[in-house]
Amino acid sequence: MNEKTKNKTKESRLNRPSIETLTRTDLIDRIREAKDDARDDADFCEAGGQILAIDKDGERVEGGPVDHFDSFPSLKRLREILAYYPAAVYLIVEGQSRYFAEYGDASTQRAESTPCDWWQVEIAR
Repeated sequence: MNEKTKNKTKESRLNRPSIETLTRTDLIDRIREAKDDARDDADFCEAGGQILAIDKDGERVEGGPVDHFDSFPSLKRLREILAYYPAAVYLIVEGQSRYFAEYGDASTQRAESTPCDWWQVEIAR
């Protein structure tokens, strides 16, 4: 994790919205902002991503992602995850930013891209 990502992660913990007050528009705006920040050091961000449930000790519930999504996760699904995992104190919605491959046509460059970092949005119970 680079210094910029560490600062963003610390900042997001301080500004972690509650699932009870989060609106769909706010969720989408937060994800778009996180992707925009990630693209500062990358060529593009994948559309989808994964959801991690984090317990009070900062560990991943289930040891890895508890769900995956295309485009944007729904608030309903995020609430269902929190209900299913009572030990989770917050969720991390995240995805990868990537570098285009340096060869081939546009389709090949995207298909053969390599990961460079993660964008993240944290949501409190």
